[in-house]
Amino acid sequence: MTIQTPGSVGATGINFRSIDIVPLANLLPAAADIKLAWTLGQTTSRNKMIELTMKQLRENHTMDI
Repeated sequence: MTIQTPGSVGATGINFRSIDIVPLANLLPAAADIKLAWTLGQTTSRNKMIELTMKQLRENHTMDI
């Protein structure tokens, strides 16, 4: 039986560390932006979040607005 440490078990109950699965977020540079947006979303008003997101989209030219 494996003793699992906090944070080592996914929502499915699988111990991902024991089978060497790297979380996808660790592989994606965009994950930092996603995490930042999530953090800002916890502390920032909805309208401010929309404004920040749209500003970033305009600057990156990823979408016609």
